[in-house]
Amino acid sequence: TQTHAEEAAALEQACQASLEGMAERVRAMAEEHTAAFAAQARENRDALVIQAQRHEALSAHAAAAAQARLDLLEREHAAGREAAAEAASKGEKERRERGESE
Repeated sequence: TQTHAEEAAALEQACQASLEGMAERVRAMAEEHTAAFAAQARENRDALVIQAQRHEALSAHAAAAAQARLDLLEREHAAGREAAAEAASKGEKERRERGESE
């Protein structure tokens, strides 16, 4: 039969093995959690990068559209000024011609 000392040593050894097993399971769980957290962080980062690229592209597109609209308005304004100047010149010429014929 075992003595009390041998039983105590066996019990201590079993407890130590149990504690080591639990510690290993906790370490494995922590590693899994860390790996999952890191993977989620990478996915979130990638999604934010894609979103930022989309916003940048939309902003560039909007800026280009606004510039094109501004260019069109400037051309229309210049054409209107030119047409007004031609009409004024033509009106002045017609008034002079009528003045000379009278």
